Order: sequence, then structure tokens, then C-alpha cells
Amino acid sequence: MVIGGFGLLHFSNICVLFYTINKFYPGNINSTYHMNQPKSTQENQIKKFWDNYINRLKDIGIKGNVIRWYVIRAEQYIKAFPDRRLAEHSPKEVEGYLAQQGRSDGIEDWQFRQIVDAIQNLFAMLGVAWMPEVDWKFWMDSADTLAKSHPTVADGISAKNTIRAHSHFPGLKKAYL
Repeated sequence: MVIGGFGLLHFSNICVLFYTINKFYPGNINSTYHMNQPKSTQENQIKKFWDNYINRLKDIGIKGNVIRWYVIRAEQYIKAFPDRRLAEHSPKEVEGYLAQQGRSDGIEDWQFRQIVDAIQNLFAMLGVAWMPEVDWKFWMDSADTLAKSHPTVADGISAKNTIRAHSHFPGLKKAYL
């Protein structure tokens, strides 16, 4: 079979070819012809997947301008596991990914919560049986930065002053002073 003079081509090669032509030679393919071609089954499935995800987010009250970021966060999660289908994921992958993201420099608390929520909604949409095995509340709560005045933060306070401040533990003061 000959397709446009290219000989026998595998479907995926045709997709790559059209992508390459459209990317590097825009306008060389009749856009009306291209737009009227039926989308592949895989493209339709991907579109339906993201439409379902977006609809779920709308249903739970996520605003339109934020939905875009949820999709980006979910895509980033998916791309972090290029050789694994979502159906093959487990709490181990989710928690490992969240731990990695939580250690990332420059990530704000609200961004981390958004990542957690985006991934939680992704797997809730899929209806995976292991959803209760992930402590989603823990991950959301772990995004909260402690205020400098929080009793567990010793920023700029010497151990001696910390012990004095907690004089209601008399045994502790004797042990360390």
C-alpha cells in the first residue's frame, strides 16, 4: 500500500509524520482536509479522559482558571512514570511522587496542596480501589509551613532559651543546663 508516495507506513509513523509536517511546515497541509479527518481512537480516548477529569473538577467546585493548573499537575504526575499506565499505579508511586515534590525547592505550600488535590482527583476519577490507603489528609497538612512563632520551630532560639521558655518541664531543664 502506498500512502502519499511514502510506501508502507505504520500508523504511528504517519502520526509522527503529520506532527512533523504541521510543526515545521505549517500551512503545507490543507487545514480543511486535516480537520475533517477522523481522530484516532487513542486521541479520542485521551480527549475523553481529560474531559472527564475537567468535568470532575468543575463538579467539585474548582474554578476555571485553576482547572488548567490541576491538569498541568496531573500531567506532570503521569509524565513522571512514562513506562507505567495509571491502572498499574499504587499508593507507593503516589506517596513517592508527593514526597519528591514536597522536597522540591521553590514550591509554595498552596502549590503542593494543589499537586496533592490534583493527583487525588485523578485517581478518584479512575475509581482505584487503593484510594483509602493513601493518607491524603497527611499530605495536605504536610504542606503547611510552620510560622516562626510556632513552638516547634527553633529558628534563632538557642537551646538554653528554648529550655527556659519551657519551664513547665523542670526535669528537662536540669538535664540540659
